[in-house]
Amino acid sequence: QREPRVAFDGTQYLVTWLNEPAIGSDNQIQAARLSGAGVLLDMTPIDITNSDEHSGSAVASNGTGFMVFTNTDDNNNPHTIEATRVDASGKVLDVPAKVVLGQHTAHGQLRASTDGSGYMVAWVDNRNTKDEAYAAMVAADGTALQPDGFPLGDAFAMVSGSEVVDVTYGDNSYLAAWAQQTGGGFNTSIVARRYSANGTALDASAFPVASAAGIAMQPSVAYDGSNFIVAWDDDRGPSGSCCRMRCQDAAHLLA
Repeated sequence: QREPRVAFDGTQYLVTWLNEPAIGSDNQIQAARLSGAGVLLDMTPIDITNSDEHSGSAVASNGTGFMVFTNTDDNNNPHTIEATRVDASGKVLDVPAKVVLGQHTAHGQLRASTDGSGYMVAWVDNRNTKDEAYAAMVAADGTALQPDGFPLGDAFAMVSGSEVVDVTYGDNSYLAAWAQQTGGGFNTSIVARRYSANGTALDASAFPVASAAGIAMQPSVAYDGSNFIVAWDDDRGPSGSCCRMRCQDAAHLLA
């Protein structure tokens, strides 16, 4: 088991992970609930998926259950992203899962957040033969509101190894952050952009969060009730380091 993800619905947690069974079998997504005190509620894992090869998951909760996003990884077919609801009792509500993105090559790690009703799920997509940050808005019932997804920024190439587009919600907007190739060589910077609950961009373009020369990648974002915080891996130190920046929006970057 690897690549755990966790969400809280106000009462209990749902942890999802990638389960790697015997050699030759497809990797699947499983889950288990934990109480608010951390007590395991599901002695037998919940099977979120049970067919096709899967490469990862993301989970979020709008307070009325959980939404699990999964990424198929079938080498013979284009990757798809699917949504599965899990209720408070641990019951899987969508069999089969609802397709969020079909017939495109989505890869990298999924990330998701919620505004308390619907969801935003983000990923790296190379449908245009280069890696780009993409997202889709998803209704509370798992219906994709943009079945094709939409690009988060201008066309660009992302370096191998920075395949994370993270997203969180706060102050009536989503904030997405990703690593974007800048200049020549392998220089990458962290950029971010805010979106409304329906996917409308609130900033004219992605704004830089970390743009010094070097390699910045693997961003992670959160909201503390007043500001967003963006953290990332940075190679400017002698052996790599972790940096962070608080921000309210493009015009208010806080050290």
